[in-house]
Amino acid sequence: MTLYIQTSEKIYASFELEARNKGGHSSLPSRDNAIYRLAAALTRIADYDFPVRLNETTRIILEEASDLETGQLKLDLLAILKDNDDHEAAARIARVSPGTMP
Repeated sequence: MTLYIQTSEKIYASFELEARNKGGHSSLPSRDNAIYRLAAALTRIADYDFPVRLNETTRIILEEASDLETGQLKLDLLAILKDNDDHEAAARIARVSPGTMP
């Protein structure tokens, strides 16, 4: 049985979005309106791959995990430890082990 203990590693980000437009009447919605602009901004945020940021704790966790893993997951963990801007390795790790990525 493997026991993982983690110290505080998570940070948060707050976003405030505001969309403005001249408005209009709901019976004649224009394609250029604040709701559509806000929806497009939310979609861009949803599609954005936030960077992996390692701190001392997450680095140790990934180092330990890479010692236990094999195959592609091991290679991807080592890749993130070497270059935390490796978005492809981070995406593969997140797909097979969602709780692993910081």
